[in-house]
Amino acid sequence: MTRHAVPTLAAWGLCSLVALSWALTVGRYGGPDEPAHVVRAAAVANGELVGEPAPDLEPGYRFVEVPRSIASGDPACYRHDARTDASCAVASPQSEPVSAATSAGTFPPTYYAGVGLAARLVGAADHALAHRVVAAIAVALVLAVAYARLLAWPDRTRAGLLWAGITPAAWFLTGVVNTNGLEIALLVLAWVLAAELLGAAAVTVPRHLAALGAIGAVVIATRPVAITGVITIGATILVGLQADRRPRWNDRALVGALGAVGGAAALVLAWWVAVGGQVRDSRGVLADEGWRLPEVLGGVDDTLAEAVWSLGWDEFTAPLAVLLVWVALAGTSLAAVAWGVEHRLRRAALVWATCTVAAPIVFELLTARRIGLVWQGRYSIGALLGVTALGAVALPGRLRPVARVAPVLAALASTVTLWVAARRYISGVDGSWWLDRTSGWWPPIGPWLPLLAHTAGALALAIGLTRHRPLVPVAPAGSAR
Repeated sequence: MTRHAVPTLAAWGLCSLVALSWALTVGRYGGPDEPAHVVRAAAVANGELVGEPAPDLEPGYRFVEVPRSIASGDPACYRHDARTDASCAVASPQSEPVSAATSAGTFPPTYYAGVGLAARLVGAADHALAHRVVAAIAVALVLAVAYARLLAWPDRTRAGLLWAGITPAAWFLTGVVNTNGLEIALLVLAWVLAAELLGAAAVTVPRHLAALGAIGAVVIATRPVAITGVITIGATILVGLQADRRPRWNDRALVGALGAVGGAAALVLAWWVAVGGQVRDSRGVLADEGWRLPEVLGGVDDTLAEAVWSLGWDEFTAPLAVLLVWVALAGTSLAAVAWGVEHRLRRAALVWATCTVAAPIVFELLTARRIGLVWQGRYSIGALLGVTALGAVALPGRLRPVARVAPVLAALASTVTLWVAARRYISGVDGSWWLDRTSGWWPPIGPWLPLLAHTAGALALAIGLTRHRPLVPVAPAGSAR
C-alpha cells in the first residue's frame, strides 16, 4: 500500500461519515430536483439512456420506466413550505415498472449510470435511499483525495483554510442525488491543485495541468453548466502563473489541458444534439424583450446566500451565525490576498472575483427569454471555493491565528446546519429543537446518530488539518516529484 493510500482511505471514511449523515437526515427527495435525478439514474441503469419525449411537458422532460417505489413520494407536498414536514412524501411499497417523467431526461448519462448501476449491484435498485447512499460515498471519495493532498502540505494552516471554504450548502449536496454534489467535490480537488500551482516554488507543472484538464473534462461531462466553474479556475490559474516571472508552465501541458476540456465540451454538445436537447422552459420565461438587467443584478445576494447558508426550495436555512463564520473565513482570505506581497495573486484574485460574479449575470442575460431567471446559488459553489484557495496561498503571518481555527469553525457550522435541516424535515421550522418523534417525518436511523456521526467526522477532518506535523511521511506539496 502506498504512502498516500492510508490517509486517503482514512479521509474517505470520515468524508463518508459526513456525507451519509446528510443522506440519512434529509427528507425523502429533499435535495434539489432529486426525484428527477433518481428516476434518471434508475432508468439509465436499466439501459434506458434517453426515454420517450413528453409532448405535454417542457422539452427537457423524458418518459422512462422505473419501479413504482422510485416514481412515488413526490416532495412537492412539503418542499414549498418550510413549516411542513417531510412525512407527506410516502413511497409506494410496490416495485412494478411504471412510466415516469424526469426533467433530467436529456442530461449526459455518465453520473446516472454510476449511481444507478451501483444501486442495482447491491440489490436496491427500487430504493431511492440506496441511490443517495451510493452518490454520497462516491462524492466522499473525491473529497478524500483532495483532503489527502492537503495533508501533504508542509503548512497545515494554509491547508485548513482552503478546506474550510467548503460551505454548509456544499455539504448538504454531498448527501443527495444530484450531479451538483459530484461537481463540487471535483472542483474542491481542482482548487487544491490550483493552489499548489500558484503557491509552490517547484512543482510538476505539466502533471498538475494534466490533472486539472482531466478534472475539468469530467466536470463538464457530468454537469455541463459547471463549465462556468471550470473557466473560473482556469482563468485564475493562467493569470496567476503569467504574472509570475518564473517559468511555471509550458505550452504543451497547457494545450493538453485545454484540449481535454474542449473535447469534453464537444462530446456534451454532440450528445445534446443527438438527443434533441433544447434550452427552453416556458414556465419561468420573461414575457417582454427587455434584458432585465436590474432583475438579474437583484438576484446576486440570493446567489450568495444559496451558495453558503440556504437553498432556494426551502431545503434549509442556517442560522445567522453560520453565515458569519463563512463571512469571517472569506474576509480572512481576501485580507490575506490584499496584504500579501505578491501582485500576481492579487491579479489572480481579481480575475476569480470577476468570473464568479459575472457567470450568473451573463448566463441569465443570455437565457432569460428562453428559460427565465433560473440561476441558483448552488451553481456558484464550485467557483466560490476559490476564495479560501487563494487565501491559503497568500496567507501572511498576521492572519495565521485566525486561519488556524478556520476548519474547526467550519465543521461546527456544518453540524449546526445539519441540526437545522433535521428539524425542518422532521417537524418543520416551527417544530421542536429537540427533534422529538411525536409527529411528522422520522429519519431511517433517527436524527441523533447522524448528528453525532457528522460532528465526529467533520471535527476529525478539521483537527487533522490543525496538526503541525504531517500524519504520514509524504513529500511536501511544493517539492518536485
